[in-house]
Amino acid sequence: MKPIQSRLATAYPTLSTEQLDNYNAIAQAAMKTGHDLVYRLAESHGANLDRAVWRSAYGAQYPWVNERNLERLFSTGMYYAWKDGVGV
Repeated sequence: MKPIQSRLATAYPTLSTEQLDNYNAIAQAAMKTGHDLVYRLAESHGANLDRAVWRSAYGAQYPWVNERNLERLFSTGMYYAWKDGVGV
């Protein structure tokens, strides 16, 4: 959930500040979309939401997100849903 500009600048020193900010905005939007989608699906499918259902819907919009981040997005999104009592 931290800004990624400094990490990207280290890995890709030729990127401009504008490019770094743009990539950060894309990453933040992808994260928010993932969390929100889990939450909405948990509302309709319950607490035992199948990851494959979420992954299919999310992957259609963000096919470039890797497995490690997919797991983290799903887990965090479910945490927020469970915390709020969604699907219980």
